[in-house]
This record gives sequence, structure tokens and C-alpha cells, in this order.
Amino acid sequence: MILEIDQATGRIVVRIDASLHKDSDCLRYVFFKLVQGYTPASQVTGEVQETKNPAMEYGTAFHKGLQARAQGKSFDEQLRAVTDHFTQPSIVVPENEWRNIGHLVATYVAYDTYYKSSGDLLIPKHAELRFAYPFYKTEKTEIVLCGTIDLVAEYCGRLVISDTKTTSAWNSDQYLAEYDLSPQLMIYKWVYDKLNGTDVGCVINGIFISKAKFATFKRSEVMSFSQEQIGNMIGRLDCFAQKLVERVEDGRPESFEPNYNCCIKRYGEKAIVCPYAILCKQPTLADGVGLAEALFSKKVYNPMLFQT
Repeated sequence: MILEIDQATGRIVVRIDASLHKDSDCLRYVFFKLVQGYTPASQVTGEVQETKNPAMEYGTAFHKGLQARAQGKSFDEQLRAVTDHFTQPSIVVPENEWRNIGHLVATYVAYDTYYKSSGDLLIPKHAELRFAYPFYKTEKTEIVLCGTIDLVAEYCGRLVISDTKTTSAWNSDQYLAEYDLSPQLMIYKWVYDKLNGTDVGCVINGIFISKAKFATFKRSEVMSFSQEQIGNMIGRLDCFAQKLVERVEDGRPESFEPNYNCCIKRYGEKAIVCPYAILCKQPTLADGVGLAEALFSKKVYNPMLFQT
């Protein structure tokens, strides 16, 4: 296992986030990603580095600009934050990838122009709030719930959590509606309210990009999750935490059962194959682990270090 040990208490510290919980229906996935720390690697500039998907990093770069914006920095400083992130040596953009630096800069400029002309009702209070909330604990193990809230702001007279999403989805209304029961937003709201004694709403700040058309921008209505909805979400998270602790303390890799229903996820015509499917295809778990040692790099899964 490649998990942290709290030197003061001797407990195993397991950090989880909404992203990992989303894939928790397959405990074998959790074993490979969290317990073993297997990370797909690529050869870049002569060194083995973590693979960085330019399509994903496009969104992260946009976040960097918005973070600088929320901090009151000038537009030039915002744009520099965008380009500095996207031009890292570890981000290699294929020639046929339309989400390139030129497209990214044009989209960020368009965003700034759009909200300057229409009047931006999203008034920043706090940007990039990272949290590590003690969630579940036994004598041997502690589960820490982690995450990063993009922005806490005043919006239309209410305190909200604003989460920016960059997407190539063509139907903006349908896309925004998909977040009406977002587990990620429910978790963020639950933690923020716990820590601050508030009742925040949630808003999706949508950035809709396209290869052929200019970017468009649209925000969701303010979402207010009920206590029952939040309770159901946290109850499910609690069940996952208990299962995870039981298996970590058991110590046997075999206790992290696979769920082969999760190997391929389909979104219309698009299919996404689990990055660990190649390991599960091996005759035994031991064979899969052996292959992973050759094909993957290893590092502690720590959501507190994401997007830094």
C-alpha cells in the first residue's frame, strides 16, 4: 500500500474526494488508484511524467485565470496565469487537437468581454478554497474528505458556491440541468455549511466551447439541495468510507472486489474505458499488479495537491 501514516497517531490516513467516490462502485478501481497509487505515465522530454490530457488541462488553465480574476488581478495577469499553465512542458497538444493555446486565449478573452458588457453578477468572496475534513475514523484508520471549491461568491443576493465547468456539450440547458443533483456540489455544500454555519446555494458557471463556433457562456439557476438530499448523499459516502476502512485494515488486495460493469462507460456514441481495465484483463490480480508495476508510475492519491 502507498498510503500516508499520521506520525502522531500511527493511523493510516486515507484521503478521498468526490471524484474518487464517483467511481467507488468498483472497489478494484479504488485499490489501484488510491491504495496502490497507480498513475498512467507517459514519456515526455526524456522523463516519465504523469499523463496530462490537454483537453482536461484546457479547463484547468481557464480555472487559473478565473482564480486570478477573483483575486482582483489585472486582465494581463489573468491571461498570464492561463497561458503559463497550458504551456507547461508536460502538456503536449497534438497538432490535430483544436483545444490549443490559441483557442484557449480566445475563449478567455471572450469570457472577459462578455461579462464586462453584460455586467457580472458573480461577486467573489473566496477563491480556490481547499478543505480536508475529518470524515470517518477508527483506531487504525482515518478517512479525510478533501476538495477544492472554485469560488464562494455573492450571486443575485445569495451566498453561493460557484463551480466552473468547461465543456464541448452543444446543449447548454441540458448540460446545466445534469447538475441538479450533483454529488460533488452536495459534498461541497455540506462541508462548507458545516465549517461556516451557512446555507449556501450552488451555481454552475458554464463555459461552452466548440471547434467550429465561438464560445458561449451560461450559468445555472441557483441550486438549493434539501436536507433529505444532502443526507442521502452523505449516507452513501459514509457507507463507502466504512467499506474502504474495512478493506484497508484487512490488508488483502483481494478484498477490493472488481465490478466489471464499470470497465466501460458509455455516453451516447462515446465510450470511455477504465484506465485500469488492462490490469483487470489479466488472469489473476497478482498478474495485474505485476503489469501495473511495469506500466504505471506510483504516487500517493492526494486531492489536496490537485490543480496546483
